[in-house]
Amino acid sequence: STIKLLVQSVDAALTPAFSGMTHADWVECATADAQGSGFVTQIHDSLNGHFPHVANHLSSIHYRFFCDQFVQCFIPRFIT
Repeated sequence: STIKLLVQSVDAALTPAFSGMTHADWVECATADAQGSGFVTQIHDSLNGHFPHVANHLSSIHYRFFCDQFVQCFIPRFIT
């Protein structure tokens, strides 16, 4: 479905941030917070770049469905 493709598109845009998080030296991040917050900034910027465009093209009920589907995709990826 179209919603699934939109979710996959946003998820793919997050890949660089998640890849960087996977390869980060988290011991260094604990002492120098700049790199850790860089990942948060990347994720924020990516979501902020996609979600308003999606919202502009969907009805409120379809946008809500998109958000629900995105959360189902994002949370497992984020916590693993």
